[in-house]
Amino acid sequence: MPKVSFKLNEAGRIFDPDEIVLSKSQVEKFMASIRKNAKDNTLKMGCGMIEASLRFMPEETVKYVFREIFSKMNDLMILNALSHASKNGESWSETLGKMMQDEIDGQKE
Repeated sequence: MPKVSFKLNEAGRIFDPDEIVLSKSQVEKFMASIRKNAKDNTLKMGCGMIEASLRFMPEETVKYVFREIFSKMNDLMILNALSHASKNGESWSETLGKMMQDEIDGQKE
């Protein structure tokens, strides 16, 4: 996937969409709220495990991990859409899938 180009914000600083500005405590509170409001025990348990691991991670590690998660989330949503389209026999999915695979293969070289 192409990387988003950087743009200056109102303060004249470069806007980096991959920069994580959330603090570790904000991420912990977010995970706690998901766990608290979850109706599914599997989701509650998963969020609890993430919360527990966050307690042992330094701030920079938390930012690194979530930056990687955020950067790959878009790719995951595209792959999910391709999978749905492929199951429904939509021809565009095959073409886009080949284009994505070509890009992946090009990055490996």
